[in-house]
Order: sequence, then structure tokens, then C-alpha cells
Amino acid sequence: MIKDTVFFAPGVSGGSNASSLSSRHRRAAIILHEIYGINAHIQRAGHEWMTRGFDIYIPALFPHHTPFRYEQQEEAYRHFSANVGFDPAVVTTLLHELRTQYETLIVVGYSVGATLAWLSAASGLCDGVICYYGSRIRQYLHLAP
Repeated sequence: MIKDTVFFAPGVSGGSNASSLSSRHRRAAIILHEIYGINAHIQRAGHEWMTRGFDIYIPALFPHHTPFRYEQQEEAYRHFSANVGFDPAVVTTLLHELRTQYETLIVVGYSVGATLAWLSAASGLCDGVICYYGSRIRQYLHLAP
């Protein structure tokens, strides 16, 4: 399992390292965070999908364990640009690992996470993709997820 991936499933309190838990459902959603990291908004989104009967995986896209605050937007964007970028390898690796475990596998992304969701969906490994305010997708319109 991808290092620093948070896993949520109904009946499991809080988040745990994904490698320590078996799946509880036949559907899973990978939630990709914004430039701020895994903050309260992303955790709420994960819990919302969990209430819909999905196992939730939230990979930390960068090794910054404390999320940036919204007023740190410029610093967060610089950090994302310098340390992460739009390489979908982490997400594609997670999709490969989860594909055989679930009947339905979707990717939900916010902002830069939406662009990574779009790029990852082009792999054909997921059943659906939901992109919230992914303004950089316009640079990848040649892809057909």
C-alpha cells in the first residue's frame, strides 16, 4: 500500500494506515487532496463517501504531515509545484493495488487533486472520476478518461 495513505471504512473509527485493514465493501473511492494536504475538508469528503458505502483511501500526495492553512495558499502552491507536480504515478500505483480488490473503484479529486484524478483516469483502471475545480485539466484535454 502507498505510504501515508489514510483508510476509512464504516465501523472503523478514525483513520488508519491502509495496509493494516482489509476492505469492508465492494466499492472504493480514492480522494485526492488540494494543495493544502489532508485537511478537515478532505477528511469530511472521505467520511461523506464512506456513508455512501465506499471504502476510502486518501493518499498524502506530499510528505507534509501538517496540512497548510487556507491563508497559506501561496506557500502551499509553491510546495506542491516544487515537491509533487502533476505526475499521476502515486495514484496509478494505488489504482493498480486496489483494482482487484473492488468491483467499483472511483477517483475524486479537488483542485490539483482533480487534475491528478483526470490524469489517473486515463489509465483505464478506475470506473469513474469526479473532478472538483480542476482548472489545470484544460492542459490535458487530449486525454480521454
